[in-house]
Amino acid sequence: MAEKRITRKELLKSPDEFLTLTERTINFVNTHSRQVYIGLTALVCILVVGLLANWYLSHKENQALTAYGQALDSVDLGAKPTPEQIGKAVQALEAVRKDYPASPPAHNALINLGQLYYQAGQYDQSISSYQQFLKELKPWEETIKPIIQDSLADVYEAHGQNELAAQIWEDLAKTEGGMLKSQAYRGLGRVYLSMGKLDQAQKAYDSYLAEFPNSVDAAQVKARLAAISQ
Repeated sequence: MAEKRITRKELLKSPDEFLTLTERTINFVNTHSRQVYIGLTALVCILVVGLLANWYLSHKENQALTAYGQALDSVDLGAKPTPEQIGKAVQALEAVRKDYPASPPAHNALINLGQLYYQAGQYDQSISSYQQFLKELKPWEETIKPIIQDSLADVYEAHGQNELAAQIWEDLAKTEGGMLKSQAYRGLGRVYLSMGKLDQAQKAYDSYLAEFPNSVDAAQVKARLAAISQ
């Protein structure tokens, strides 16, 4: 059966598909104008809120960075700061923690606070700062975790909490190829001597000499071993 051909006259009379779709869209908008207006308004609002939120967060982070930098400018962490400098820096860093709690500078300020409180002899505050930093530790900060743990152990030792210091240093010493093993062995030797645990102190020093026989502190460790044996 031959296919029926559409004449030019019939083709011209048939509705254009694009025009039909356009007409349907216009009809829909006309019929549902209120709903369309509300939807578009909501979309615009979401976009505006998103842009404002992004600007606000960037602005707040810049403020946090500025405040953090100003706090560090008030003290030389590489030297021995005066009590006045420590007090001023601590106050400024605590303000960063309070005013910008979710910002990276507020997180990093905990390390500085741990050090400053330690230098000021405020060991409880120093311990709290280091512990909070470890609690908030980010995945990309795992490499510096041993450094913070070693600093925390130093504070425990200074605070007379030798058992807690020993726990941290024992963990650091057991880490295969870990950082700060030499400091951990020497720290263990000191705290175990303080606790009268001579056998454990000797073991720590022996381990140190076995792994770091040519270190600059080897002679000092040998002297301590000799004192234990007397």
